[in-house]
Amino acid sequence: LADRVGVYRPLSRLRWSLRRKRVLVLYDTLTVSTHLYYGHALDRLSLATGREWLIRSTQDQSPEDLYSFHAVIFQRAVSAKAVELLEAAKRQGCHTIYDADDNLLLIDQVIEDPRHPWRVHFGEARDRITALLAGVDEVKVYSPTAEASFAGINSRVTVVRPYHILDGSESPPPAREGPARIGFLGSYYKDAEFKPVLEAILPMLEESYPLQFEFFGFCPAVLKRHPGVNRIPWTSDYSEFRRTLRERRWDVGLAPLRDLEFNRCKTDIRYREYVAAGIAAIVSDAPIYRDSV
Repeated sequence: LADRVGVYRPLSRLRWSLRRKRVLVLYDTLTVSTHLYYGHALDRLSLATGREWLIRSTQDQSPEDLYSFHAVIFQRAVSAKAVELLEAAKRQGCHTIYDADDNLLLIDQVIEDPRHPWRVHFGEARDRITALLAGVDEVKVYSPTAEASFAGINSRVTVVRPYHILDGSESPPPAREGPARIGFLGSYYKDAEFKPVLEAILPMLEESYPLQFEFFGFCPAVLKRHPGVNRIPWTSDYSEFRRTLRERRWDVGLAPLRDLEFNRCKTDIRYREYVAAGIAAIVSDAPIYRDSV
């Protein structure tokens, strides 16, 4: 009724001007990071800060309705709608944060193919990403080595150490018979990272060592049809992903990573995923791993 007679928004503004306490997390695409850093901890964030926390898609958020929020966090956002919402949030006095779990401006460093869909997508969004990074009050990153990558765009960069979800199933898995199982889990642009690793894997496969290789998600093209290699389809559901990783009972997990500026903006999550599942990790001597191993 208040909306129909035109008094809802004025009354709502009056109410929230007296108790502007909410925090809004906005995303363009729902990712594992959204779940890890916000969704999974939503109730605890609210309890710890004394504020109500909400997570919404940028497409579902009206710029006119940001007046009730104390802070607005843009989680990995790149869209034109996100830029519009940032401008509205600043006009309405919100504290604004960009959550950067990658430096998307540098994605061409790790994806060599200029026609790769991710490189094309983030390349087209480059100006919008820069506007978001430069326009917010602060940029949130998850690795000390990432700070320098963003400092030239925004002078206020805050490093937050990432936590790891422990769900009670972290005891070492039971012993397994058969050949040693060596695995890798990761996304679909790891070809360049794996070049030096292939120099070790291919001779092992040819010499018929008692080893089995498994690739969860990404698999190098040269290994996709090899009889000594098993492939596991990627899942974006984090709980299912954790369960599948544990069920595979790998002896060793691989985490190759070149020392590039893009990679210095990532976290040591692969190392943490492996050891939480009772898997010994072989990781690259890169800053993000060197600081934690």
